[in-house]
Amino acid sequence: MVVVQMLLMGIISCYQVMSHKRSVLLTQIWAYRCQNGRMQLLYFAEVTYHLVSNSDVYYLGLATGTLTVESLSNLTLYFFAFSYSFVNMLKARSGEQQLARHFRLTWELIQLIMVSCIAFALYSFRATSLSFIIDMNGELLRKTSDGGAALCKLRDSCVVFKHNMALALTVVSLGLGFVAAGVTMIEFPVQAAYDIRTALSRPTISTIRRSRSTLQFSFAPFFFYFVQSAIYTLYGYTTSNVVVGGTSLLGAVLGSYYVLVFYKYTKDRTQATRMLTSAMLVILLLAHQVMTRELEETQMITGIPANILSVFTAASPLLQVKSILRRKDASCLPFGMSTMNVVSGTIWATYGVMLGDQLVICPNFFALSMGVIQVSLILLYPGGKTGAGSVAETKAKMSSPTTTTTKKASPKHKSEHLKD
Repeated sequence: MVVVQMLLMGIISCYQVMSHKRSVLLTQIWAYRCQNGRMQLLYFAEVTYHLVSNSDVYYLGLATGTLTVESLSNLTLYFFAFSYSFVNMLKARSGEQQLARHFRLTWELIQLIMVSCIAFALYSFRATSLSFIIDMNGELLRKTSDGGAALCKLRDSCVVFKHNMALALTVVSLGLGFVAAGVTMIEFPVQAAYDIRTALSRPTISTIRRSRSTLQFSFAPFFFYFVQSAIYTLYGYTTSNVVVGGTSLLGAVLGSYYVLVFYKYTKDRTQATRMLTSAMLVILLLAHQVMTRELEETQMITGIPANILSVFTAASPLLQVKSILRRKDASCLPFGMSTMNVVSGTIWATYGVMLGDQLVICPNFFALSMGVIQVSLILLYPGGKTGAGSVAETKAKMSSPTTTTTKKASPKHKSEHLKD
């Protein structure tokens, strides 16, 4: 419940802050709720008490590989709640009275990545005995040893850990906080944050519709996203997985809309028509196989093409990487798709680890890597001046009326005019 309350509080306050560029009232509300609020102290106290009281249980479970999935989920969520509250309170009490929006965006991105990585690691090694925890931080005491009688009580032996888990999480949280603060001090994040907000306020498809042109965007990311989602819908049906099938069906609907908008405003429809025709034939062929065969037989038939297309979808925005590096302009990359490669790749890779399904883990881990590269290029080369605005200016110049040159009068015409 503590984590759910913190998430709701963070989402509401983040929406209020990001929807206004500069507001003193909302700044105070955000600072009160997320940093100076009394509830933040209560959340931090609850989480700290739980970690301190159950530290030895978590340590022993990790060392012996006996923690349940529920305990690992609980530990992951408590890491998020502890580090989030701890760093926010330190930031609030550092004397700054400003919103520090750039720090907040960076800090929450680091939180998302770290929590996902920790969840991935814990679920991957949940059945593995991590004996180094006892070697480095534990001590085996027997009832007959000095101090063992008091600690082991009625047991013949017991394991005592030197450092509490709350202390370890404090060190990790401080390290992450310093990383977030250091990133915000680099020169480019201020301009990059502005370009990110601009990109979020003008998504790629909306920009295409408003400009009535595909501009510098490529058809490949939208095409592969649509086909991948359609085939993953079939894969979710064959595995009877409602989560995979439902989300993929939603992606197929959105992908068809993206493809339709791009196809409507593109100048070269020949290549797009060929690609869509081939894709529809493949989808119909796979659907026929799913309907006429046993579901278990068609899992690999749909899973392998879906994985291949996931790789193409994640890597397709980087087809123009040479042009991006040469012009130092990444405005041709779809920001929304690149960001979602990071977010969805992290979430789905973690979910694949929980399921033990390699067909879900591998492509999404690749998508996460490609998304990190794409977002890094967007941050390094925002290209605000060379984006859609320059294309519109070029079109305006091309469509402006040209001045007609007057024909020079010949001497004969001049004399006739003087006679008149």
